[in-house]
Amino acid sequence: MIRARFKKESKKKTFFLPLLIPVMNLFLVLLPFVIETAFLQKLTSHELMLPTIKSGANNDGTSKNITLNIENMSVTIYLNGNEFSKISYIDNFQKRFEEDLLKIRKSYPEIVNIEIKVSHDVIYQNLIYVLDVCKKNSIGFQEVVYIDEVK
Repeated sequence: MIRARFKKESKKKTFFLPLLIPVMNLFLVLLPFVIETAFLQKLTSHELMLPTIKSGANNDGTSKNITLNIENMSVTIYLNGNEFSKISYIDNFQKRFEEDLLKIRKSYPEIVNIEIKVSHDVIYQNLIYVLDVCKKNSIGFQEVVYIDEVK
């Protein structure tokens, strides 16, 4: 009887079961990672509700706005779309920039927000300095808004 078990003729030809076990083991190991990844992806994704162009374009002539155009070599300050001043980073930038923002702040105390357009080749240090000056307590702009022109 023992000999009959080991004979080639008596063995059943089943190849499906030995292949199924490693595949099931693989899914058993990978399934927790797939579930965790799906859960973490849901946690890290944010839905943004950005304003439309029409809602931001309510300039009826009475409201004032300040726009800073930060470029590689200079910062241009626009007041209501007109150029107020252009300050180069070379010639006493810190003092002139703070003085110009204080002039605007004293002339138009109702302006609380400032818009910033940043060029793609701006040095990060210059951008951070401009943001720090805008939010400084003595100047007092409450909110800094990043904008981009639609072309």
